[in-house]
Amino acid sequence: QEASPNLARVVAAKQQGTKIICCFGKILCDLAVPYDGGPAHTDIADWLNHTIDVVKDNPDILLLIKPHPHELRTEIALDLVEFLRDVVPAILPDNVIFLDHKEFNVAEMANLLDLAVLWNGTSSLELAIMGVPVMMCGYFGRHDYPVELIYPESRSQYADYLCSLHYAKPSSEVGRRAAALLHYMGTTDVALPNR
Repeated sequence: QEASPNLARVVAAKQQGTKIICCFGKILCDLAVPYDGGPAHTDIADWLNHTIDVVKDNPDILLLIKPHPHELRTEIALDLVEFLRDVVPAILPDNVIFLDHKEFNVAEMANLLDLAVLWNGTSSLELAIMGVPVMMCGYFGRHDYPVELIYPESRSQYADYLCSLHYAKPSSEVGRRAAALLHYMGTTDVALPNR
């Protein structure tokens, strides 16, 4: 594993009391949902850009954007024509860091984060198991991962929650349910063995 060039900055910000929020990306062409959107955003691009806009002038928040590592794995993603980095501004505010694909894994990030924000994805379960507050923003996040996470109700409520700097940690029961669901998703009842 390469050392993260941003690790020292994230740790220093955390030690100064800055809230560390991370938006976890998806492979844009691989949502696998009947329709896109969420209560606060029309799609992933709208969600990411709104999040950047909400936090850009807030010195109490450091926003990390983590692209999905499978974007680089052609055996999974094939030949992508659009990456997560393509849907956010080329020049980001000083308190927003777009991470490299190889920077941090979910377990490494857990101790650094005050809030994880996802559109959809199994990382929500892993993070909840590790006690990280998780907000799920896509409509189908709630259906695909039916555990009691944090769900935005509207665009303004989403912005207010991020800026509140008070993020509810999942209960031990939510962590237990997340672990059970993650285990179940790996069984042959759900997953297709790759032979």
